[in-house]
Amino acid sequence: MLTDESECDMIDGVREVPLRSLAPGRRFELVLSATTPYPHKRHQGTVIRHGPGTSAVVLDHAEKERTFTTQEGQVVVLHVAGGVQYWSPGTAVRPIPGERDISRWTSKGGTGIGLTPEAETQDEMEEKEKQMTKERHAALPLPGTAATKTDKKAKAKGKASPKVKVAKTLNDCKCGCGEKVGGNFRQGHDARYYSILKKVKAGEMTFAQMPKLMQSEHKDVAGVKRALANSKH
Repeated sequence: MLTDESECDMIDGVREVPLRSLAPGRRFELVLSATTPYPHKRHQGTVIRHGPGTSAVVLDHAEKERTFTTQEGQVVVLHVAGGVQYWSPGTAVRPIPGERDISRWTSKGGTGIGLTPEAETQDEMEEKEKQMTKERHAALPLPGTAATKTDKKAKAKGKASPKVKVAKTLNDCKCGCGEKVGGNFRQGHDARYYSILKKVKAGEMTFAQMPKLMQSEHKDVAGVKRALANSKH
């Protein structure tokens, strides 16, 4: 992890800087050294936000557009935004001109990461479309099927089977980002969770720098080590 800008290299006359020095919305370029005949491989991206011990970024090359046709013959074009990744704030990057609207990746006030439908993965979108199609087909009456006497009586009396709606319980995402989820993590946030645990164990982050929710869960550094020892990460 870089602690001083003087430790960074000069790239094309521009000095690299630690990622933490760029404000959310700023554009950057990551220059990777390589052993191939081509000396560098470059990836451009945008800073989304900075947190305790991590920075959220989105890389340009992760964005794509795909087209597919539904069972009804409707052509659907999906614009898939790049997924949010978590980097060390000390990662050396090269600032490049320009800023980008990051509202699609941030929750109200820009205090958390919450992927909007534009940022959902291709598989998730296709799965939703398939589920909607199945539900529409299931609602159609089967050919040659007549209503039973019970159905006719219920219809005549104006009675229908009552449907009980059960409220879904939402939990705080365990990584401490502030998002509400049905399970333990928002998609992809388990990697951030275990990354923070490993940084605390390695001494790269203090226990006090962890999100409050993670502090209350693990109590102290010993609790962090026990959690890692009991996990597969």
